Amino acid sequence: MLSSTRSLLDVSRTRLTFPLVGPAAWTRLWDLADTLPLPADIHCLECHLGGEETRVDLLCCLTASSREALKGRLEGLEERPAWRPLMRFLTGWFTPGSPVHDIGLLWLEFDLPGSATPSVFFSINQGSSLERQVDEAFLLFHGERLSKAVHTRIQRCVDTLPPGGSLNHVAAMLGRNRDVRLALELKPLQLPQYLHALGWPYPLEELTRSFNARAPDVDRLGLSLDVEPGGALGPRLGLEFAFHRALGNEPRWPRLLAEWGEDGLCSPEQCDALLRWPGRAPFGPALQLLRTLHHVKVLWEGGRLSELKAYPALRLQPGFAGGAGS
Repeated sequence: MLSSTRSLLDVSRTRLTFPLVGPAAWTRLWDLADTLPLPADIHCLECHLGGEETRVDLLCCLTASSREALKGRLEGLEERPAWRPLMRFLTGWFTPGSPVHDIGLLWLEFDLPGSATPSVFFSINQGSSLERQVDEAFLLFHGERLSKAVHTRIQRCVDTLPPGGSLNHVAAMLGRNRDVRLALELKPLQLPQYLHALGWPYPLEELTRSFNARAPDVDRLGLSLDVEPGGALGPRLGLEFAFHRALGNEPRWPRLLAEWGEDGLCSPEQCDALLRWPGRAPFGPALQLLRTLHHVKVLWEGGRLSELKAYPALRLQPGFAGGAGS
């Protein structure tokens, strides 16, 4: 169900306070929301934890079922230089018969502060050629096709996945670089073996030790890999941890967040704020606002865990029933 960014931020202000979202971060979020013409099905905040003043980015999810409602809201966007790569892609996404029309879901990520051009994550249609989908999307984003070396690396990343693994999204990190980001999903404990089979060119011993201490606790493991323009794997990994039960009453979140707090990746106050976030509340006479902790992501770079990010999410759905954290 589509909702405006500003309206959801406004009703969430009292729940997202310092040290999770500070005054400067709120100012940047509101400034973006006031100029953002697209409503979204789901909104996520990306909270960079560990520092005194948390940096917060914004992610908006668009689904194919909402395309018709979105079409009338794009007028004038092509006049914004920062939006032109996205507009070329959205025009194709809206057009039946386009190579990217069958993509079912998009995530737009806005770096704050940062480039005004959002990065775009798009789902993969399993019934179509992976190479064609990715190539046509990046042609729209950048005006040129990906190299054979990049396609070869992407295919190897997919072919090497263990049983049960999947490629969920591909991303163009517009405004940052020309890398292709792959968002993969694995079963817990499959990560070290997968990276070894992939030929990961960086040390694995410390990653394996740190990861195996936490992976048994999670229901879903996501892995972000970057493929550079020459076809090499980038040096940074993103490891996403999530539970199926996202709307409160998940006893494993406190333990997992406390362990990362011991590593210095988040403060006790930030952990407490995240644990208070999930719940639901009425939104008008016939809707309810769901607040979930979508996932957390830890970055691995330079042989160590370098940063922890949390993703409080907001979405509307019909009806209202009281519950945990309401």
